[in-house]
Amino acid sequence: MANTVDIVVRSINRTSEGFNAVGAEFAKAAGGMVKLAASVAPGIAGPLVAAAGASVAAFAAVGASLGAFGAAAAPQFAKVTEASELYTKATEAAAAGSADAGKKMQEYKDAMAKLPPATRETATAFIGLKDGFKKWSDGLASSTMPVFTEGLKGMKAALPALTPLVKTASAALLDFVGSVRKGVESGGFKSFMDDLNGAAKKVLPDFLNSLKNLGAGFAGIIRAFLPFSDEMSGGLENLTKKFRDFGEGLSTNTGFQDFMARVSDSTPGILNMLKNLGQTFLSIGEALAPFSGVGLAVAQALAAVVNAIPQGAMDFIAPMIAGIVLATKAWAIAQGILNIALAANPVGAVVLAIAALVTVLIVAWQKSQTFRSV
Repeated sequence: MANTVDIVVRSINRTSEGFNAVGAEFAKAAGGMVKLAASVAPGIAGPLVAAAGASVAAFAAVGASLGAFGAAAAPQFAKVTEASELYTKATEAAAAGSADAGKKMQEYKDAMAKLPPATRETATAFIGLKDGFKKWSDGLASSTMPVFTEGLKGMKAALPALTPLVKTASAALLDFVGSVRKGVESGGFKSFMDDLNGAAKKVLPDFLNSLKNLGAGFAGIIRAFLPFSDEMSGGLENLTKKFRDFGEGLSTNTGFQDFMARVSDSTPGILNMLKNLGQTFLSIGEALAPFSGVGLAVAQALAAVVNAIPQGAMDFIAPMIAGIVLATKAWAIAQGILNIALAANPVGAVVLAIAALVTVLIVAWQKSQTFRSV
């Protein structure tokens, strides 16, 4: 194992060195590539790059603003949560008639008094929301909790059936964990970890520096495009407003109403056609059920005949059979396309039903003496 790890480590080192060399060459060529792109397609690449850069800069500015807002609000919400917990403890102590109920209520009032006025209003509103939500949830308990009650009863009833599965998994996991323990206790594993640690000492600093370089590069790109973010965000706002106007006006759009009316008118016919097709196939299946025994006997006899064919003859016949099968598949595809075309209208459904019925009658006449006697 150690030799294999050494090979991997050396490969990683060579790969890292190769990336460093490529990066140096890329840095030299980057300026030329930018000039080449600007000279080859200034009318296409330029606007696209500018738009993409401005969009990224705009979203970065938005993200930074929201992040700063969250950082400023988080401590205040922590105080709101603390005051709410003190209120809950005080009200529970008062409801239970506890001797320290008055003390806990005073702790709640003292905590509220220390809050900034705006945070105090938020805490009061939050406590009111909790009380209102509790009453609302309690009022609906008779409707919501029976669902979970029945589900829990079903889970309990399923537990005995899971016992064999748990035992099987436990036995397999026990063997697996035992084999892992033996591997960890071996000298090969320690050697592998030593080699892995040596590779990490060489590769990890390069990787972290690469991340730092990428971060600094992206930050520079965003900074360069920030002056143009206003234009892009304004265009995005106009675009989304047009989409909003389209969505809000769709309910009164005459073209959309006409389209939905046509769909609504044709839906019953489509559903009825599918229903009739389903009933037709069900009837065909029921009619062919008495002949299933005949089909099985024929299949068995055919298997016996094939088994009796010498291998040399089978080598000659097999390609012929494959050609016949391919031709049959091609015909089936063509027939399927024809069936779909016929089933696309009620007349086609009737034609398919009549054809299926005739097929059933022919097969019954040829295969069943009872049917011919009738």
